[in-house]
Amino acid sequence: MSLYPTLEDLMVDDILTAQEQEELKNSRNLYPNLGFDSNKITEKVEASFVGVQMRHYFDENGQIVFSEPASVEPDKTLQNMLDKDKIVALDHSASHTTARAVAIKEADAYEIKHGVRKLILCKDQKGKIGIQCRSIDTGVFVSFVQAESPAAKVGLKFGDQILEFNNNYLAGKSESEIGKYIEKAPINGIEVIVRDRPFERTTSLFKDSQGKLGFTVKNGCIQDLVKDSSAARNGVLTNHQLVELNGVNVIGIDDKTMLRMLETVPQKVTITTMPKHLFSILIKKLGSSQLKKEMDRSVPEF
Repeated sequence: MSLYPTLEDLMVDDILTAQEQEELKNSRNLYPNLGFDSNKITEKVEASFVGVQMRHYFDENGQIVFSEPASVEPDKTLQNMLDKDKIVALDHSASHTTARAVAIKEADAYEIKHGVRKLILCKDQKGKIGIQCRSIDTGVFVSFVQAESPAAKVGLKFGDQILEFNNNYLAGKSESEIGKYIEKAPINGIEVIVRDRPFERTTSLFKDSQGKLGFTVKNGCIQDLVKDSSAARNGVLTNHQLVELNGVNVIGIDDKTMLRMLETVPQKVTITTMPKHLFSILIKKLGSSQLKKEMDRSVPEF
């Protein structure tokens, strides 16, 4: 999913993309197929130049060889050693490289980028898209995403700011006006432009020798930090609500269950938090059943 710093950047990119597609279409009409494959000619030119072979391959020692080496299967050592979400430390450098690549992909999947992106929604059989919204300081924010709903399937998240809904700018709109926009929207092709969760932030932490991250939680809110812990060193803030754990929504989950989740996740943990007072505003009109049983808790793909 493409992210843009501003809505204007997204709109300009849409215009340029449309122009490029139109130019490509016109160029194909101007230059019809003349009966030969230019790709094959290019391939032959690349293969040899004035009789000299141009394709060379090198072995692991940097020596030239004259045939293409056998393809190497990707290293699956790390994947095979995953056991109940615990990554076993590997000694050889190739495995370290693989582990680092996996960690980077995971961090990227969990990270909040605060960019602007476009989503295309549809309605379900009941005419719903699966969200509820709240207005805060003239902005419109997603306060609830129904599990398995169209909104969940395209990646809308709790805390996303909706900038535009089907060509209607939402700045300053009331919650009742937003409801009317959703009600009047067509079944398919609903265009939504959102900014990625401006009130939230992600922090990556490491467990200590006792498997602790260094903070206490009450009703999902971070209460205290342990001195010199990973949480303290990495700037975790108190009076902030835990929203996600490794990209999975934990809103409405009781403290005992959350503690068990923290105990079973890998050594490196990425938490998503937001200020408690803003969280309270967002969930004010939600029922306990929505928070505990109906909230989308899909696992992010990476």
